[in-house]
Amino acid sequence: MAALLVGTLAFQQRDDDAKITGDKQLEEYASTMDVALIVNLNNEGKGKDRLAFVLSFAVKDSFDQFIFEQQQHADLGQLLAIEVIDAFQRYASKTYTPESAVFAIDLFSRYVNYKVALSSEDIEVDLSMQSLSDVAFRLDERELLRRRFFNDREYHFLFSQDAETDNAALQRLKIAQEKTLDEAQRKALIMEQINNGSQSEKRAFRGTLDMHKIQQIKHDYVDSNTRYNAIAAEFGHEVAERFLKTWEGQKAWGQRVDKYKAYRKSLADGRMSDEEVAQALRQYETSHFNSNEIKRLRVLTQPPTS
Repeated sequence: MAALLVGTLAFQQRDDDAKITGDKQLEEYASTMDVALIVNLNNEGKGKDRLAFVLSFAVKDSFDQFIFEQQQHADLGQLLAIEVIDAFQRYASKTYTPESAVFAIDLFSRYVNYKVALSSEDIEVDLSMQSLSDVAFRLDERELLRRRFFNDREYHFLFSQDAETDNAALQRLKIAQEKTLDEAQRKALIMEQINNGSQSEKRAFRGTLDMHKIQQIKHDYVDSNTRYNAIAAEFGHEVAERFLKTWEGQKAWGQRVDKYKAYRKSLADGRMSDEEVAQALRQYETSHFNSNEIKRLRVLTQPPTS
């Protein structure tokens, strides 16, 4: 269930992107290609080909990538914040138009200082390990810190998607810690919350949602043909064939384990010494399982410790 609580979202391009420069909002549509052209921090513009720096949902990832690359190229240890800012100032002066470069440098500087403050004030959020009250407190503290460094417009493009994801994850954490529900109920509610979430969150949990749907098909249909047809209708024949082969293998393995358990039980009638029983089991194992299967078998069938 822990995997359902937290998702890591890559950059998601939204259909309603409103791109903003330092002092002017552009209401035109921002396609993925537009963003790649405008906020590509890996390629420096030259002379008259300089780009206008434009604030979009891609900027935060681009800033993080720039910081990471500067740290990777550092000769000695961790770079100071001022060194990273100086490097970006040199980069922006060569890459962006003079007017937009001023805004880009100012925004990047505040972003770096925000990250320094985030680290020094110890309000990084780990949604998978901390208590519910601790997570909620740290999310609130981080929200206040972000608002301290950025105006509403900047916050929207830099953090609104992250905040949406964090709030949804907090709700899943609340469900997961709800003691009045059993595990099946909690899992069902979490899946329902993801299904009713934003498109970006659905994309982030696409694999989880698909696996949940496939497992539901396995539960709802008993015979292989019906399962195959139901999976093929949703995900295609290749996926259906792969899962049926996996399930058939799991079923065959389960039958072999059951036979082993039955054989072991038949030896426990008191007519053989412990040493003879152990020898008989070893012979059965080597006759019916390979070395890797024997390791797995012993883990599955070892008696519970008191």
